[in-house]
Amino acid sequence: MAATFVGRLWDATVTLLAAQGHQLPSDSSAAPSEPFLSSETALEVNGPRYVNVRGVPCVVPLVTHEFANSYWHPAVVDFTPPLCDEDYSVAYLKWAVTCSPGVQFDRIAAAWVNGVELLRTSTAEPSRQAGVSWEVVKDVSLYGDVVREGGVVVVALDNIVNPTYTSSFTVQLSLEFYRPLDSSKEVKQPDLVVPLSSHQTSYGWFTEKPTGVKNGPPHHLVKLPENTEEVYLELFLSQHQCDEFYYANPPDSYAETSTSGSSATSGDAGATATGGDSLCGGGGPFREVQVLVDDELVGVVWPFALVFTGGLNPYLWKPIVSIGAFDAPTYLLNLTPFLGKFLTEADQPHVVVFRVVYGEAFWLIDGNLLVFEDRGATRPTQVEVLEERLGRYVAPTVATMSAMAASTNDSNTASNTVIWASAARELYVRTSVTTSTGTKIYTLQQQFDFTNTQMYSADGLDQWFESHTHVDTTMTVTTFPVWSPATQHTQMELERPAPPKTVLVSQTEDYPLAGSVHYRAGKNGSFMLITEFSNAFTRSTAVEGNGIDFRYGYTPGKVHTTLATSATLDSRRNPPPLCKIFLPKPSESMKVLAVLASVGALVGVSQAQTRSHLLRVHITTQKVALYDQCQWEDRAVRCDSGMFCVEREENFGWCLKQEPVVGEQCGGAETNGPWSVPCNGTDLSCVLISSQFSQCQKTADRQKLKKPLDQQTHHHHHHHQKEAKEPEAVKLWGRCKWEDGSKACGSGLQCVEESAWSGRCMKKDADMYDQCGGLEWRGRWKAGCPKSATCKMTDNWYSQCLPEAAS
Repeated sequence: MAATFVGRLWDATVTLLAAQGHQLPSDSSAAPSEPFLSSETALEVNGPRYVNVRGVPCVVPLVTHEFANSYWHPAVVDFTPPLCDEDYSVAYLKWAVTCSPGVQFDRIAAAWVNGVELLRTSTAEPSRQAGVSWEVVKDVSLYGDVVREGGVVVVALDNIVNPTYTSSFTVQLSLEFYRPLDSSKEVKQPDLVVPLSSHQTSYGWFTEKPTGVKNGPPHHLVKLPENTEEVYLELFLSQHQCDEFYYANPPDSYAETSTSGSSATSGDAGATATGGDSLCGGGGPFREVQVLVDDELVGVVWPFALVFTGGLNPYLWKPIVSIGAFDAPTYLLNLTPFLGKFLTEADQPHVVVFRVVYGEAFWLIDGNLLVFEDRGATRPTQVEVLEERLGRYVAPTVATMSAMAASTNDSNTASNTVIWASAARELYVRTSVTTSTGTKIYTLQQQFDFTNTQMYSADGLDQWFESHTHVDTTMTVTTFPVWSPATQHTQMELERPAPPKTVLVSQTEDYPLAGSVHYRAGKNGSFMLITEFSNAFTRSTAVEGNGIDFRYGYTPGKVHTTLATSATLDSRRNPPPLCKIFLPKPSESMKVLAVLASVGALVGVSQAQTRSHLLRVHITTQKVALYDQCQWEDRAVRCDSGMFCVEREENFGWCLKQEPVVGEQCGGAETNGPWSVPCNGTDLSCVLISSQFSQCQKTADRQKLKKPLDQQTHHHHHHHQKEAKEPEAVKLWGRCKWEDGSKACGSGLQCVEESAWSGRCMKKDADMYDQCGGLEWRGRWKAGCPKSATCKMTDNWYSQCLPEAAS
């Protein structure tokens, strides 16, 4: 059938693209072209780097290794405990890769320390002229105790070098230890990390093959301390081979009639499943990853679909790779409500199993158990499940309908079809955990929703797909403090014991994606293949109440990254050059700066020869200067070099120096607690001026300190100020108020107080279409408008001068 033809053609085209490696035509008349951009950029899934560090890092090299013919030969290196001071408590893993010029597929890779996986990643595809290089930096402070004890590092990157695939990858892996900028924001490290990996001196991941149920799923034996108070699982996973594009897989019934006998090639492993029993492209688009303890369900993940740099079309991912391709997102599961399953029969180990439901091919999965112990325990932890609703499996609902033919000459065959799939499930468990500190009631509730639509037209030659996964997780812990006769209690405490405390953590995951593949046949065997793809990655966490009641340090925040890209392959030998890249400004809905990219490329492919229009792009990230705002309610930007963003309140931050000099602020107390940085100079000290403000002053002058600045600034009638030099007036939009003082605005301007410690200069008489008012900290402010205009309120926070007719 035609669908079988396009499936084979698609595999052949993608393989051809990789095999040719952007090779120029052999005819001498072809104009030489400059090398392709040799550095590739990733879209972040874990937020910005180096957010709580100061000073120069203590760098610990771990591995430098060239991966050529490296299948079944990971790099295994022993390393000694790092010689970094203990106050260097913030740890980053740095993965830097260079790939030699030539031809190579994308490859899956990972790094483990003592069996604990720290990074799941994949490689970029090189250009023949310049190769490619990139780096990944990941915060691994959660595993600080693991990396500080020394041991064995394993790096896996299965690669093949032969006459067709010619490039090798050189990996440099290192640890960077920093002093924290704010010690109150340091990660809470677990008392014990238990790797759920297959090996500590080789590949750590398990290969979960849904088709191999007869042999049993991969498993690990676990025995936790009997005084365990809380336990979490960080899960690492990636999908491969026939499941690499599972989000576009049709149901088996459609795949068997439309692609019988076809082949599918998995770019990341270079493996091929061909025909018959190894049919790819079925199973439908829904996948569920399960975690089982002694064959009982304790965790469910509906995953974010990874797209590797050779996925769908290699030209989609230059110079910006797909979301998560260089740093695959992990999944943190709070297993404390299921703690009893780990602690029953304490002298016996328990079997932990990973399973992929409805999968077609293999997934690489492992994880790390994060164990927090009751250090004051005098007896084993007592666990009782109070209520649970846990369905073992969920069956997706599938509906199909015949689609219209592509033209009046086409017939409505079984290949012209619309397919809908959906699934939903809810998990609920409430558990009592009693330790030496009292009793805590843990409640976990999750709501999962999945929808997928696929449309096949033109007798199956065109495919369009759209998928959406959404997960809401709510975790609460209610603490009932223990009453001990050995403790001295007041009469009031005896009559009125402390009430229970409740903490609520709510998390949202949202993973939409959409794409299309269109095939157009031309004359003399030519063809055009048009590919479009877009997706987004959103995770948010909110904490209500005192977060310390959870031993794991939940941090409020949001990461939102979105991407859109397209590419066109034209088999005609000499196509007109066309290549464009579009980088709009960050969306106003982004909490963490993200990049939206839309890349289009028209590429010529002719059997053994390829011509591509080459592209060089420089990507810049907005940075703000000293005292400028760096955080808003819905987004954040980075400060210039040598500065950091101080969160003054939940929706406002401003840039201050990391190493202030004399007279500059070196500390304060904000919504998130106190902060301080060292002054730049051995003769300087950070002096407390008020409860909200500290200043760098010379140590010898500390005794000469006069009134605090916030008291001095209110006495403008003093005679000595008449002798002082008149300060320069602040211009429009400039800052006119700080916590410790203020500055006059220029002529025709007014100082609008945005908060108790911040103000901006705005016009007293606004021009047409300018802002003329809004709601701020001290109430509503207003400016005049021209005679022919009126001040129209758009919302509570913004009014604008508009023509009277328009208003």
